[in-house]
Amino acid sequence: MHLSDHRLNQIDEAYVQTLGEGVLRGLSLRLLEDLKEAREWLRQNPNNSSRPPSSRAPWDRPPVGDEAAQEEAAQEAADATTPPDTRPKVKGKAGKQPGAAGVGRTQVLQAHETLRHRPSVCAACAQPVPEDARRVAYAGFQSVDLVWGDPAQPGLRLQVTDHRDHEIHCACGHCTRARPAEGFVEDPRLEPVALSEWRLVGSGLATLIVGLHLRLRLSRRRMREFLHEGPPVDLPCLHAALLAGLHAACVRLLGHRHAKTRALAVELWNDWDAIFRVLEHPEWPLTNNDAERPLRHWVIARRIMMGTRCDAGSCTLTLLASVIETYRQRGHGPWSYLAGVIADRRAGRTAASLPVAVPGL
Repeated sequence: MHLSDHRLNQIDEAYVQTLGEGVLRGLSLRLLEDLKEAREWLRQNPNNSSRPPSSRAPWDRPPVGDEAAQEEAAQEAADATTPPDTRPKVKGKAGKQPGAAGVGRTQVLQAHETLRHRPSVCAACAQPVPEDARRVAYAGFQSVDLVWGDPAQPGLRLQVTDHRDHEIHCACGHCTRARPAEGFVEDPRLEPVALSEWRLVGSGLATLIVGLHLRLRLSRRRMREFLHEGPPVDLPCLHAALLAGLHAACVRLLGHRHAKTRALAVELWNDWDAIFRVLEHPEWPLTNNDAERPLRHWVIARRIMMGTRCDAGSCTLTLLASVIETYRQRGHGPWSYLAGVIADRRAGRTAASLPVAVPGL
């Protein structure tokens, strides 16, 4: 839809008479596209879309003589004659019920910056809006995001942003409002999902939640440890004492009378450099079963989460697992890419393609 209800309510006969021929043609084309989309939506029914059968209009439902309709009427009559105490109780839908009082966020976050969004083009006449045009803030929201560091400034930084949406009055008399961008969900299995920039959780913070929950499977205590301490940098120096003790034990047990103990000591002694070279390159795999190890992680995650609750959850988990493992196999970190995809799809932009594999992997 090009014109929202707020914009459409401002267009009347008097306003149209004030528009020039070129501007009027542009407005007519946008109205035509909105009309076609509305007609297409009105033609949707349970036979050609995902709408439920209960959404049919009364005049579109089966006639009275239909067997299915008669069975339904008979069932309703039987329910009416059944005492209330003996009727089977219908389990209500889980979650917040329609009409129930909501719970909102009460704390006020101290913002690090304020972004003011203003429309650059009039929604009616499609003319650029001057920079000095009168504008008024009519809505706003806050977003909490993680700013991922770079080689110059490594680490993570929490940032709170105040977003202010402004409305501007054009010279033609129309009032245009800036609105947060919205993305379109192509997969019908994810129909309840809505993509929009109007979200408290930013793309970077959402990516971190995905990584800690699905990839690392960390508890809250380990999350705090991960965020505050970070991984060690020089593993050989950090574990030098343990390596020296293990090496001395291997030398001492090379002639042990127990066959398996002697075999283990000989294997460690012969392949010492190859086995512990992974400490110098932590990104290298410890084993050669790369095809099975990624699947094992997701099987464990599925058992911990007791599976998904719907088809949309299964589809989301599958997509995230595919992207994360593909990035890892290609030698890239998936979290910055996921942050960019979430931001782009919320704004209605096309997601970036997956990068090529790092040479040498």
